Amino acid sequence: VISSVPLDWIKVSSTKVVSRFHTPFIVENYKMLNQLREQLVLDCNSEWLCFLDHFNEHYHALSRAVGHLATVDCVFSLAEAAKQGDYCRPVIIDEKSEIMIKNGKHPVIDVLLGEQQQYVPNDTFLSVSNF
Repeated sequence: VISSVPLDWIKVSSTKVVSRFHTPFIVENYKMLNQLREQLVLDCNSEWLCFLDHFNEHYHALSRAVGHLATVDCVFSLAEAAKQGDYCRPVIIDEKSEIMIKNGKHPVIDVLLGEQQQYVPNDTFLSVSNF
């Protein structure tokens, strides 16, 4: 059976029962594939470092943006909870950097306790000037 294999094919591996061969085309292109894979790793690492440099240049602006998004997320979450329960909606005043809650109840605890048990509401005031 091995005698029927073309002479230019290269034996890759063999056992007592099976022999594996590659054509010259496969051998050449396999080398090219490995080179391209190595180049891909190098290019990816280079681009990752460029991304990190770019991110580092804008870190403080991005950090502030994330902080503002977190604040907006909290306010929208409070508004959503207000719509679902017997709560008032938050009022947003552009000039003030504060959160004032009067007779506040945690919506999850309020639902878990239900109307059977007493839940004492709390007042909360958070402000930038309080630091």
